[in-house]
Amino acid sequence: MDRKAETHAPELMRAGQFLKEGKPLLAAEVLRKILVTDGAHFKANYSLGMLYHQEGRNELAIPLLSKAVEVCPEDFASAINLGIIQRDEGLLAQAQLNLEHAVAIRPGSAKAHVTLGMLLMDRNKLDASLAEVEEGLRLEPDNPNTHARLGMLMQIRGEPDKAAAYYRKVIALNPLDGTAHRSLAFSQRQTEYNDDIKRMENAIRSQDTPRWDRMLLGFALGKVFDDLG
Repeated sequence: MDRKAETHAPELMRAGQFLKEGKPLLAAEVLRKILVTDGAHFKANYSLGMLYHQEGRNELAIPLLSKAVEVCPEDFASAINLGIIQRDEGLLAQAQLNLEHAVAIRPGSAKAHVTLGMLLMDRNKLDASLAEVEEGLRLEPDNPNTHARLGMLMQIRGEPDKAAAYYRKVIALNPLDGTAHRSLAFSQRQTEYNDDIKRMENAIRSQDTPRWDRMLLGFALGKVFDDLG
């Protein structure tokens, strides 16, 4: 029998409707009732776990998602989300196991490789981290977030020129990304007024730049002009 087959379909539909109506407490009540009679129900465990996570109650989410992974170990979403939440809670060894499991389930997922890579960075396994994030970039070459994470890794590895190159790639993909401009500004000391600074000035002047990015650009420009005296 397929462990993911949806028994308790009417209750699951009711829980889903409550979520659509913005009534998470009622949805949670329905899901908890399913688990009282069927504690190994995959979808009830997963759905209630993610609902608790969205409410910031990760201490309740983790056991439910762990059960979902146990019941249905081939499910990618439960494995990767459990790993992400465990990383958020500082449970790094457990997170690594689940993220490695997610990569094994779906080796073509850039998200899985990059997420595992950042977890390995947290654990100071920098070579393994770099290999995973680079694989994520190979799978999605134009993902600005992956370029940004590689820039961060290069800074930690003490390779500022490589870090700057990755941040410039982020900016090429999204010229208004304040985080990338700020990271580039702080990746190395500026010695001359250059194209990087011109791009920062253009971005902060743009009417399309979001407020948060504009603030980060202000920090970036303050730093580079301080470098230049």
